[in-house]
Amino acid sequence: MAACLSADTPELGAALLAGYARAGTPPEADELAAWTARALLAGAVDPVRRFRTDWPILVGRRLELAAAILEDPAHLTKALSAAPRGDRGAPVAATGPIAPAVATDSAATDPAAPVVPAAPGAATDPAVAVVPERVLADGAVWAVDRAWPHDGRGIPLELRAADTEDTDDPEDPEDTADIGNVEDTGNAEDPAERTDSATARRGPRGARLDPETGEVTVFAPGTDPRLPGLARCLDAHPDAEVVSHRPGKRAVVRVPAAGEQGERYVKIVRPGRAQRLRDALTNAASFDGPFRLQQEITADEDSVTTAALAGRTLHEGLPLEDGVWRRAWRETLTAWAQALAAGPVTPPDGAVHGPAEESAVLESWRDRARLVDPLGSDLRDRAIEAARRELGRLTAPERPALIHRDLHDKQILHAPGLAPGLLDVDTAVLGDPALDLANLRAHASWRELQGIWNAEHARIAREEIDAAALRARIPAATLAAYESGTLARLTCVYAFRPRWRALARELAADLRPAPGAPPVAPDDLLHTPDERTVTT
Repeated sequence: MAACLSADTPELGAALLAGYARAGTPPEADELAAWTARALLAGAVDPVRRFRTDWPILVGRRLELAAAILEDPAHLTKALSAAPRGDRGAPVAATGPIAPAVATDSAATDPAAPVVPAAPGAATDPAVAVVPERVLADGAVWAVDRAWPHDGRGIPLELRAADTEDTDDPEDPEDTADIGNVEDTGNAEDPAERTDSATARRGPRGARLDPETGEVTVFAPGTDPRLPGLARCLDAHPDAEVVSHRPGKRAVVRVPAAGEQGERYVKIVRPGRAQRLRDALTNAASFDGPFRLQQEITADEDSVTTAALAGRTLHEGLPLEDGVWRRAWRETLTAWAQALAAGPVTPPDGAVHGPAEESAVLESWRDRARLVDPLGSDLRDRAIEAARRELGRLTAPERPALIHRDLHDKQILHAPGLAPGLLDVDTAVLGDPALDLANLRAHASWRELQGIWNAEHARIAREEIDAAALRARIPAATLAAYESGTLARLTCVYAFRPRWRALARELAADLRPAPGAPPVAPDDLLHTPDERTVTT
């Protein structure tokens, strides 16, 4: 069991337990938990011996898991139990910090097949992260790529085949997403209902987790009961691919090039809500020109189709040689400044998104993250309170402008010879321009911590952002306050993403002030931001 958990292959441990149960000789829970915890502790320093650069995370995970198992043996049952019971679209019991309980449909047809239920109360165990890392459905292991806050019907999950790359898609203030090249973003009653090539295709699947029972309901590929347009789009375009799927709210489908139209992206929302997407493109018109925006091709009541934008996202990282990376950032920030200058300065309803609104966003995310990752709550709470104190020192913006509000590296595309591309403008509002730059700066530090960018990529990005802040006359203290808020919010957003959950806790630990440490005032509020700004 310890080897399976340490190697991040809990499905093997689940299969082993299922075999013992089938033979009628399952080990005693207390004894199994004790020996598993001992083995975890004995091997805790293996990552150090193997010179793993991520050894602090790996060692911490093993110690944390061993402690949880010793405190409550049901924790191990929860992580590794195998319950052969479901099928496509049927509930799949899925709990545990590392792996879900597994279910197939064999129990329904084979009386001899044992069912090992999730441990009572395991789903609400305060020592356990609610969102599992893996789900076994249709005989395959699916990684839980992303999850979102409880929407009244459960916790929405996006699953990807375990051998595909984590997309780590956008993470805006409300965790929304829009159509684009790198996008964020149904129960099938009959398992055979959608087995054609249009639905058993690549891309993610939607699912829902019941946090009270730990059960996961996995949707059939290409379906969502609340997004009927998804199945309709895939039926109309057999070569299409689901890019992202937030159950019950939105899905993004990539349609390959066809004739003069070229590659397209279809964003599917609930019936009657597509007009909001169209209005968002209209309201963000000042970004069009300095940036390349997505151009609408067609729309109906629950979908909007736009042409693909050429280029690579800054998230992917461009070459440092010949100044390509620095030039991409400089062009992006020049376009951003031009868009702000061309946009409106007075909101029609008088609403402006400033420090008070950002503070409210943080408070909301703190409550959401506590539900799915109780172990990280203390660290996040301290980081959030520190950020809210800094935001509380700011006044409402004197010169509000139309800002993106969720500006980060995945929203920006670079193509040589073309203006920068910009995605997801549906979050645009009248607000404090410092927030956009703070979002970019915080994400640069987070990408470095994730290992997605190297130190030089992150340093250059921060230098260009700081230069843009100087040109925009944004004080260092203002940028630092918003940046601390964005970093604190990221610790909450990534609490919903199993792959990054432990690293998000580390980020929260880095952000929290030392006990009793007084707040440090910036040396000079008029100087451009520098490395005094909160980073990791």
